[in-house]
Amino acid sequence: IAGDNIALDCDGHTITGPGSDFLFNSMAISVLNSNQVTVVNCAINNFGHKGLLADHCTNCRIENISISYGGISGIYLVSNQGLTLRNCTVSYSANTGLTLSTQLPRNKDIIIEGSDLSNNDFYGLYAYFLEDSIIANNTSTNVNGTGFGFRGGNNLQIKNNTLTGNGGGGLIIALNATNCVISNNIITGNSIFSDNENGFSISGGSGNVLNGNRVCDNESTYDLLCSDGSVSSGSENIAGSGKVSCVGITETVDCS
Repeated sequence: IAGDNIALDCDGHTITGPGSDFLFNSMAISVLNSNQVTVVNCAINNFGHKGLLADHCTNCRIENISISYGGISGIYLVSNQGLTLRNCTVSYSANTGLTLSTQLPRNKDIIIEGSDLSNNDFYGLYAYFLEDSIIANNTSTNVNGTGFGFRGGNNLQIKNNTLTGNGGGGLIIALNATNCVISNNIITGNSIFSDNENGFSISGGSGNVLNGNRVCDNESTYDLLCSDGSVSSGSENIAGSGKVSCVGITETVDCS
């Protein structure tokens, strides 16, 4: 799709690709340099590169999409502004369920909500330098790696997400995120295969706020870890006794 004011409604039909191996450089749906495009009600499986790509899309909507057995990423977002992704399911991707890429200009004013990004290999979601966006009411479970990963970011609301039973960290924010509000997330029971990961961690940055998160029963040194200066305030967080290292928040409540 390359145009404005276009709607694709698959009406529940399935688009099946040639195979999920990386050698197949295939994609099911691409939305390129477009404005006000809607893609809804599609099932996609067995595409080796990406299931759905949105690249330089303004005020677009992606909703009720189910993607399984993708290659690099089930959904891949590049340089979009004002895009809403809602009620999507992405599973069994060989790398990441949903990727928000590092390319310039950055993805901005994005809403990701009500989606299930479970059973992928490396990450449920990974976002590079995302700006002015909301990630809310999503789920990531049984990912071999980390539930949600963020590299940088500014003015994000990360709230009401459930990140449980993943092999790596639950929610990892690295490389100088600023002015983000992380609230009311449930981050529990992640097995943490790496000594460098924790239930929740944030490193670098400033002006971030942690409120009302439950971070418990993760097999890591810390449930809740923040580098000095990264968090300006926070309260009513719940974490394991002796498993909190986070300057800037008030005393946490023990999981028990």
